[in-house]
Amino acid sequence: MEKKESFGLIVTKTVEKYGHSSYYIYLENEENGTYQEDEKDESLVICGGGFPLIIRGELRGSILVSGLIHDEDHQVIVDCLRKLKR
Repeated sequence: MEKKESFGLIVTKTVEKYGHSSYYIYLENEENGTYQEDEKDESLVICGGGFPLIIRGELRGSILVSGLIHDEDHQVIVDCLRKLKR
C-alpha cells in the first residue's frame, strides 16, 4: 500500500520550490494561470497556508497553517510574524 504524503509536507514542498508563500502562488495562478502545470503534480499544492522563512537571504524553513480558507490561513501567519517582529 502506497503511503500518501501529509498535506503539511506538500505545502512545504510548494513553498520550498518557489520561495514564496503558497498563497502568493495560489493568487498568481488564479490571476495568470502561472502554475497550472503544478496543479497536476500531486507532490505540490496550490493553496494558502504556507510561508517561507528566509533568513539572511536563505530559505531556512516554512510556517504552515491549515483549516481556514486560503486568505485566512495566510493572514494568521502574517499576524504572528508581525507580533514576533515587534
